[in-house]
Amino acid sequence: MIKSASGQGATLTEMYAHFNKLHFGGQLATYTVRQDLTGKDGVMGTCIPSERLISLNENLVGGELIGELLHEMIHVAVGHHGVAFAREVERLIRAGETSLDTDAHRRAAFSLS
Repeated sequence: MIKSASGQGATLTEMYAHFNKLHFGGQLATYTVRQDLTGKDGVMGTCIPSERLISLNENLVGGELIGELLHEMIHVAVGHHGVAFAREVERLIRAGETSLDTDAHRRAAFSLS
């Protein structure tokens, strides 16, 4: 877990800022991140560029939460799934983000949604 200056666990928005600096050179737009999706429809996360908002499934924890946050951050960086998205997934895995090294993230990288 990322620790803030106060020693408390970092908020999701702080985690976004940390990963933005670490993996994207701070170049991504500032977003608010919430863990407010109920998951009833199976959605693990969503990125809403017009609101600069990432919403994550409320049931995600640990590596799954980090993996989904990074997944949505790749949407901020490159848009929809496809070749550029898959390249970013692979780049972050090579950078040590093993939470993205799952069949689900790899399949999603090439889906059309």
